[in-house]
Amino acid sequence: MHPTLDLDNAQILHDNLDHTLFSWSKQAGLNPISVERAEGVYLWDRDGRRYLDFSSQLMNVNIGHGDQRVTEAVAAQMREVSYVYPGMITKARGDLGRRLAEI
Repeated sequence: MHPTLDLDNAQILHDNLDHTLFSWSKQAGLNPISVERAEGVYLWDRDGRRYLDFSSQLMNVNIGHGDQRVTEAVAAQMREVSYVYPGMITKARGDLGRRLAEI
């Protein structure tokens, strides 16, 4: 259900349903939640309803949504090297490997 499906919400729904794929889902008949923002362990839809994010969006954000420490660290790394293929090395990759091995 989309109780307040205004023009913006309708366009967002249309763009997502018609132009993107939903993994692990039958594509026809979907009724997805339109997420507008996230903070900590909560998500809010475009109608202002709050949802507890039990899945941490499949464990990608188990520290919580919007943690500024993570945002700043990601931005700093992106300014240096945003991505290289797995056959290359970076300082960040080596540092992470060493720190994980020390656990």
